[in-house]
Formats: sequence, structure tokens, C-alpha cells
Amino acid sequence: MAVTTDERLQAIFCKAFNVEQLPDEAAPGTVALWDSLGHLALITELELQFGVKFTVEEWSQMVSVRAIKEILADRGIH
Repeated sequence: MAVTTDERLQAIFCKAFNVEQLPDEAAPGTVALWDSLGHLALITELELQFGVKFTVEEWSQMVSVRAIKEILADRGIH
């Protein structure tokens, strides 16, 4: 069975923030390790795992798990 985008994302969040799972509402203010360095580590891992390069504007729009999913969907990653 193929791994879904949601499963891949959860694995990335687990690695970046040392959590088991994050709901769509999770955001920097609700996740202890999601600070500026954590955000950079997250973006780097997302780019590596999904083979994309995000713009600085997209970086600033990544304000929650849901927002990240929407940005990926806009890039054709579902």
C-alpha cells in the first residue's frame, strides 16, 4: 500500500518536532519545538521529501499544518 501525503507529512512533523501526530490546527504557538529554527528544519525536510523548493512567501504562509497542506496541494502534491 502506498504512503499517503498525510502520512508523509506526519512523519516529517514527528521528526522535526518530536511529536507523535499533529492536527491540522497545530501551529507554531501550539507546538513547543516549532520556533524559527524548527520552522527552518521543517521547510528543509519538506523540500527534501517532496522534491520542491518553496518561496520565501510560502515560508511565511506556513502558519499551521493545514496551511502547509494547502501549499503542497497548490503545488500539485495531494
